[in-house]
Amino acid sequence: MKKRVIIIGGGVIMRHYAEGLKKSNAVEAVALCDLDENCPARELFCDLPFFTDYQEAIEVCAPDGAIVATNVRSHAEIAKNCLKAGLHVYVEKPLCTDGETLDDLYEAATKAEKNLTALFHWKFADEVLFLKGYAAGKKIRRIAACIGDDYACEPIGRIRKDRIGLSGAWFDSGINVLSYVQELLPLEGVRLVEKEARIDDSCSLPYYARRIYDAGGTELEIVVDWTIPSRKKTSMIELEGETLYVDHTAQRIERDGEVIFESKVPDRLASHYKNMFARAMDADADEESRLLHEILLQG
Repeated sequence: MKKRVIIIGGGVIMRHYAEGLKKSNAVEAVALCDLDENCPARELFCDLPFFTDYQEAIEVCAPDGAIVATNVRSHAEIAKNCLKAGLHVYVEKPLCTDGETLDDLYEAATKAEKNLTALFHWKFADEVLFLKGYAAGKKIRRIAACIGDDYACEPIGRIRKDRIGLSGAWFDSGINVLSYVQELLPLEGVRLVEKEARIDDSCSLPYYARRIYDAGGTELEIVVDWTIPSRKKTSMIELEGETLYVDHTAQRIERDGEVIFESKVPDRLASHYKNMFARAMDADADEESRLLHEILLQG
């Protein structure tokens, strides 16, 4: 049976949510909420009742849950209010940016006996779903991922004012890599070995971040650089006897120069959410969500 959910936050990300939500076998959107009556999602979900106050939407619609896709800094407060109202809560990653708040949120979820999980869209990418099957049972020696999101940063290393709400390169983009790696490599007990950051002094947030982890003998290196002059997102995955080059932007995988997988979907992000919303959301996702946030917050 589908869970009836309200959408809280009608920003541009909703253009990627729309098709997946409307075709979902797991959830049914019953209302859209945003402080801005002219938010971008208003047109995409024109058939839904609209509220500027999500708490009013909870009272009127009596939903089972809420999808929270607002500014990162408002995630925790909204999520906690929804849990107190007896809703399951699904939050566009990340849930929060500090450990105390993370513990507080999961304590509230346990008390309410409701699901609380971040929506990790990248783990549902076409190339990741292929990799999950391809690498199953094979020893992974090393994973090195490099994420460029130049739309968030000026060339001189200043984060754009309209992107400051993302809370910096590591929280916005690092969590994406961790979520897809978890599909290939169990991250329980992962150990942080080295870290580096380059900070935009005007907002005290990193526009560059580098982390190296030891995941049970497998090296995991993640670099996020918002000054790379492209939006290229790549990974090198070293298996026993072969190395895979993954172009996440094109959703393509090569082995020794040969393409072994390539998705033909026109909208990469929309395909992520379509795959994600096609699946049921359960308590197992809550446990994974908490683990990935604890790794994100290490150091």
